[in-house]
Amino acid sequence: MGLVFDPVHNMMLPPPNPAAMTAVADQNVFHAGTAAYYDTFAGLVPCKVLRVKQAGYGFRCGPYDVIEFKLTADRGAYKRGEVLTADAMRVPPQKMVRRRRFSHTIATGYKYEPKTPA
Repeated sequence: MGLVFDPVHNMMLPPPNPAAMTAVADQNVFHAGTAAYYDTFAGLVPCKVLRVKQAGYGFRCGPYDVIEFKLTADRGAYKRGEVLTADAMRVPPQKMVRRRRFSHTIATGYKYEPKTPA
């Protein structure tokens, strides 16, 4: 396995290891009812996950997963009570967001799964 060029940091890095990322995400599993944020250009908008239509990981972007959620606050054009859908990467659980004085960091090692019937 060789190195890959990272244009953002202008350096060579080892390629990502999806198996390791999946193992970490499997330790942080979330379901419907989770308090989360919707990651937008207007900032993080608080929301509540209504339904996980298809399971997905926070580190993977694309049509692999579908999360349905309801906004719980107003931010810019986003209004409280709106029901939207997005991928898991755009809807991080509040537990995975670290707030600092002037910024925040989202830990992407999480996974959404539909609730399994008992």
